[in-house]
Amino acid sequence: MKKSLKTVALFSVLACVGISYAQQEIDACWKFQDKDFQKAIEYGKLAVKKYPNNPLAYHCLGIAYTKIGDNKLAYNNLKKAETLTNDKKELMKIDKDIAQTLSFMNRSNDAITYYNKALSLAKELGDTESQIDILLKMSQEYLSPNFGKNGLDKAIAYGEEAVKLEKDEPSKTYAYNLIATAYHKKGDYQKEIETLKKIVDIDKRYKNYGDILTEDVYIGELYTKMKDYTNAEKYLLEAIEYGKKEKFNEEEMANAYKDLGDVYKNKGDKKKAKEYYQRAYDIYNSIGQGDLAEQIQKEINKLK
Repeated sequence: MKKSLKTVALFSVLACVGISYAQQEIDACWKFQDKDFQKAIEYGKLAVKKYPNNPLAYHCLGIAYTKIGDNKLAYNNLKKAETLTNDKKELMKIDKDIAQTLSFMNRSNDAITYYNKALSLAKELGDTESQIDILLKMSQEYLSPNFGKNGLDKAIAYGEEAVKLEKDEPSKTYAYNLIATAYHKKGDYQKEIETLKKIVDIDKRYKNYGDILTEDVYIGELYTKMKDYTNAEKYLLEAIEYGKKEKFNEEEMANAYKDLGDVYKNKGDKKKAKEYYQRAYDIYNSIGQGDLAEQIQKEINKLK
């Protein structure tokens, strides 16, 4: 009996060693993905040669090829991985990576097909995090020039679906940015602004003052484009106040001053326009943005 137990124990150890050894090339392939792409490919090639029926080997090699921009080889290896796995979680990851590779290959319709496959599996698995990631990628894909205006409503819809699933507020801002971009491409600046304000509200709650500065400047520019100078002034002044809280983005502060100069010029207030143009000029000049400073000086000269 003791001999039998020892034999079983020894077999178990050998089996574990065999499994560990079998994974070495695959593990090395993944390990070098973000460090040395060529090494990742070398280990990936070894893995598929030694273990031609292991989907993880082809998956890793496919990803490594995307890192060097060889999308054809990436696609071929990922497709091979897809045929070898029966594991739904692994298949979901593979389908998502095939979709992204197809996107790199400018095959947007095919990319959407694979994103939908991955999304269905994510829903079946109850994997909310993966659902959000896939929805965001689909939203981004529909913003592609390949879909033109026809993809914008879907970009918005998938972005909104991602927002509903996302529980972490700061993480919602990426989805809102995609939605805002879609509205911008539609020429619906009012909806774009409404979406951007949701981002600003989140950043205010989390005291991301630098982000608020950038966002408010852009909102101010949109209002200026719409000739709504009252709201443009409001958001640009707010941008400056938040910018003063964290003095790290001088160029964006200069942009805010320059945009306020534009607002006051359009309102016919030459005195204020000149005042804010001068503030913009001083900052641009001090940070080595000579070309921008020269442009502002021309605006100042026009007001004399």
